[in-house]
Amino acid sequence: MKRHFWVIVCAALFMGSGAVMAQEAGKPMPSRQEKGFKPMPLSPEKLARHITDRMDSLLSLTEKQYDKLYKLNLKWAREDQKNQSEASRMGGRPGGAPNSGGGRGPGQGPRGNRLPQGMDLCPPRDFAPSDGREKMEKQCQKREKKLKKVLTDEQYARWTKKQHHIVLKDRKEEKKGNR
Repeated sequence: MKRHFWVIVCAALFMGSGAVMAQEAGKPMPSRQEKGFKPMPLSPEKLARHITDRMDSLLSLTEKQYDKLYKLNLKWAREDQKNQSEASRMGGRPGGAPNSGGGRGPGQGPRGNRLPQGMDLCPPRDFAPSDGREKMEKQCQKREKKLKKVLTDEQYARWTKKQHHIVLKDRKEEKKGNR
């Protein structure tokens, strides 16, 4: 009798847990922002140490290489932090262009309150849109040259392959998040 009781209890729990899991399966996984996850910004020193430690574990750096790479990573982390703070002061847009609010001006709803004909929604731009991209590409090329000076050819190839893999993974995650 006890045996049948426990079999029934286990079957009921199993079926109940299956129903709960089926209900959750239909929902998409919440993103980090939905969960309330806010990444803590690392100081340039901690970021440089973290990157250099990652490079050391992957590339088996010598002490001399480790020291040089830490100094380079620290310099680059400080530059990146400075560039990010400047971009945020300028509204997060290249060249300090004001944010147009996604094409809607103040007071514009989905219906009515339309601008008079001939009035442009976007402010005129007095900068080249690719200016920031060209600057970033030059900066990236300079950084690659400095990395090549510190790393051996084999280490550099392994590091760039690893970085390419990370970039592709990030792009796939971005595409999943945009759906």
